[in-house]
Amino acid sequence: MTLIVDLQVAMAGLEPPALDWLTTWLGRCLPATSKGFELTLRLVDAQEMQFLNATYRGRDAVTNILSFTADVPDVVAAGMERQYLGDLVLCWPVVLQEAAAQHKSIEAHLAHLLVHGCLHLQGWDHQETEEAEGMEAEEIRVLQEGGIGNPYQYQGVE
Repeated sequence: MTLIVDLQVAMAGLEPPALDWLTTWLGRCLPATSKGFELTLRLVDAQEMQFLNATYRGRDAVTNILSFTADVPDVVAAGMERQYLGDLVLCWPVVLQEAAAQHKSIEAHLAHLLVHGCLHLQGWDHQETEEAEGMEAEEIRVLQEGGIGNPYQYQGVE
């Protein structure tokens, strides 16, 4: 399975994580297919994230990750070399703050957010209790396969 990640860094001075590391984590939650996948990952500051969250979700607040699923017509998708999943926008300052607050490594928290966002691009959701439980179980499974523990059990937090 091939995964192409278009990495966009919209923060001056940010040295992003290695593209192969990001691609590996995103690819862990994708099904095996001969066609492959493509997505965009954009790393932004709090100001851009707040703008996007307010514009597209009506929430005037900063959040850690936003997922924008691609809406490609079937007739167009059939002719594409890879399935375009959509865009993930990750707020780097929030990643750092949350990792520290949850007593996690930056890598573990980032991997969790990448998996979470990539599952959203595939149609997973957590609006209803049953959906949330299923999505959390899938996140835990994918992260554990990659050597990262349950992201919902924070160190020192019950």
